[in-house]
Amino acid sequence: MTYDCKFKIHQPVWKATGDYQLPGKVISSGSTGNGKTMYCVEHPFGFTHNYREPNLVALTPEHTENFRDQLCRMFNLVKAEDV
Repeated sequence: MTYDCKFKIHQPVWKATGDYQLPGKVISSGSTGNGKTMYCVEHPFGFTHNYREPNLVALTPEHTENFRDQLCRMFNLVKAEDV
């Protein structure tokens, strides 16, 4: 069986839907029994999760900056440019 994949293996992506948004990297892709494309994404800190294509977008510099800001707020960190 062949299937079309919007995202390639090792491509940086942004999990853009739901309660949390995170950067990650596609580590595998496949198809469900009913033909829907799924991606296994490795996120920072080493956890993986499977997503359907509508949950992901290509990673942009803006996503990276937003994630960095979130981490700084979460852990009370100071960004380098603020020092």
